Parts: sequence; structure tokens; C-alpha cells
Amino acid sequence: MEKQLPAISMQNEPIVQEYLKALMQGGKNKEVKETKELLEYLDTMDQKFTELIQEVTSLKETIQTLQNPETRSRLTVITDKLELAVNHTRELFEKTKNSFRTAVKQSVDEFKSKGKHAVIKTVDTLHFKQALQHIGHSLAVANGVVGAFNSKVTEITAQSRNIKHNFKNIGRIMMGKDAVPFQSDTQKLNVLQHAGIGLYKKIEALYQKTQSAYKKLDGLDKSSVKKDLKQIGESKTNDAAFLEKALPKDKDR
Repeated sequence: MEKQLPAISMQNEPIVQEYLKALMQGGKNKEVKETKELLEYLDTMDQKFTELIQEVTSLKETIQTLQNPETRSRLTVITDKLELAVNHTRELFEKTKNSFRTAVKQSVDEFKSKGKHAVIKTVDTLHFKQALQHIGHSLAVANGVVGAFNSKVTEITAQSRNIKHNFKNIGRIMMGKDAVPFQSDTQKLNVLQHAGIGLYKKIEALYQKTQSAYKKLDGLDKSSVKKDLKQIGESKTNDAAFLEKALPKDKDR
């Protein structure tokens, strides 16, 4: 797969540089720190999401090379849901980036229209704290799917070691169970097992980074705690609906 070039840092974008300069000129040191914390998160996560999507694609491609059609079908069902969850999270992230750019531009444009003695209006970080909560919940959903995938691969691999006669596959398929993998699939299942574990750790790291970014912003702004908690509660309700849609059902596991 062709490797994508790293994205340009948002902090180096002209409109963002202009916004930071206006904040510093206005003596808004807390707002400068908040903005830089958010920018550091957005820049880091941008590249990480690109890598994550590439790994999910590679995982799906490896599954398609399995010779056992039953194993291939069962694992594909789960990785399709994983792809859905990761893409959903990436969309939330892109919306957050675009929303930040829009807010910064509006602030700079308004600042310019008021003349040189104006004080720039700062971007409301509460909105972006809520966005980080959505991203965090969506990453948790994605890792729930990875956990289901890892459990299924482990189960199939264990079966391949315990069943001694291939003819037993016939009875297993008739009962709706996974067939024991072909001998040539065993090595690929080991690759999938290691890839799944690595993917789980990477998504967990992204989740922790998102939580850390939220806490940093939260520590810099304690003025709207009650309103923030209410919005976080609404965020969890909305993400629960997506969780129900994205996670594999029992029959998929």
C-alpha cells in the first residue's frame, strides 16, 4: 500500500498563526496555552488515524487470503464493523478539525473588522472538549470490536490445535460453528492474532491521548463544569446508539 505523506501541522497554518499572534498581543496567555494543547492533539492524531486506517485495511486484506471460507466469512463480519467504527471516529475527528478552523477564522475576521485596538474573541474550548469526549467514546467502541475480533481469532486458533480429524469440520459447519482452519491458514491466523493485539494497544493509546487532551483543557477551564457534565452525559447517550450498531452481535462472535 502506498504510504501517505505526513499532514502539515495545523499550528503552521497561516490563519492559526494569526490567531495565536492576536491572542499573545492581547495578553491572553491561558487561551494561547489552551489552543496549543488542542493543536498538539489534532496534529498528532491526524497522522495516527492515517496509520490506523492502513492497518485495518491490511488486516482485512490478510483475512481475504484465508482458504477456509467459513473462517474468512466470520472474521470479515467483525472487521467490517471495525472499519465502520474507525471511519466513524475519523469523521468525528475531521469535523473537530474543520470546526476549529472555522471558529479561528471567524474570530480573526471579527478581530480585523474592529480595528487595531480591538481585543480578539477567543474560541470557546467547551465545544471542543465535548468533541474530544465523542472521539474518546468512539475509540472505545472501535476497541470493543477489536476485542471481539481477537477473541474469535483465539477461539479458531485453539480449535485448530485441538481437533485431530478434518472430517469433524463437516459436523461443525452443520451446527453453525466455525470450521477448523485449513493447515495453510494456521500461520496466517497467528499473524492476525499478533496484528489484532497490536491494533488493540494502538487504539487504546489513542483513547488515552484523547482523555489526556480533554483533562488538560478541562484543567485550564473550570468555569462551566455543570454545563460540561450535562453535555458529556448527552454525548454518552448518543454514542451508546452507535455502540449498539457497531459492536458485533453474539451470532457474529
